[in-house]
Amino acid sequence: MIKAMHLPDDFCLSRGILRAQVKLPLIGSCLVYVLHLKSKRPIITESFCQQSLDETTDLISPDISWEDKIQQSMTRQVIGGWASTIQRGSEAACLYYDIMSHRHNKESSNLPIIVLGDFNQNLASSELQFLVDNHQLWSIDNTQTDALPHEAKILFDHFALHDSHQLVLGNAELLKSHSSDFSEPQTNLLPRQPTHYFSNKGNVLDYILLSNDFNSCYQHSILSVIDHQTFNQHLLNPIFEYDSQASDHAMVATTIKIW
Repeated sequence: MIKAMHLPDDFCLSRGILRAQVKLPLIGSCLVYVLHLKSKRPIITESFCQQSLDETTDLISPDISWEDKIQQSMTRQVIGGWASTIQRGSEAACLYYDIMSHRHNKESSNLPIIVLGDFNQNLASSELQFLVDNHQLWSIDNTQTDALPHEAKILFDHFALHDSHQLVLGNAELLKSHSSDFSEPQTNLLPRQPTHYFSNKGNVLDYILLSNDFNSCYQHSILSVIDHQTFNQHLLNPIFEYDSQASDHAMVATTIKIW
């Protein structure tokens, strides 16, 4: 797989991904992944820094012009930022490969999948969107996906992952369509809250991904996601006595109901 992605032989994850088979009450065994993907912090290698210094004077030198300082800084940010994106996307691809392998394995194919952690990027980003977009394939064995037989099309659902927040919204719409007394607003329908702030800008970086076993719209599902919460009070209004050692990320939680 490493060679298939044209990565160096010594490629490794910036942080290990934990995978465990967990037996939950009433639900049974699930496959749980806990991760912390590479941050957006630029990766600047020593060799690149030395090359930059060889090309110009040290950036802190009083003799270097502002033009050189800006050019070198911007170059390092772009090159290093792209290196971080490649690392993060590669880690996500490794995760996806492992999940698909277990979904394809007869011994683990029926285990519900739970993926949670700090993805350090929005799921809509180019390096992560494949995790929750199982309709990117336009053909299978030279047959366009629209022309696949029904038994082949439904296999997409077996391998799909979903953002738990989106499953809550989908479940709410399903209830609304089947109940005339469905009332709004509900907590799970409120706008999504940021899980991290940088330069006073909020971003959603922390997610819980779930397999179709948790999707109430999936005909073979046994579970339903009925609520999604973001606990970020320590980010919005920190109290030093309690929050001085708190994480700079919010905690994400979801509530699951058995059909």
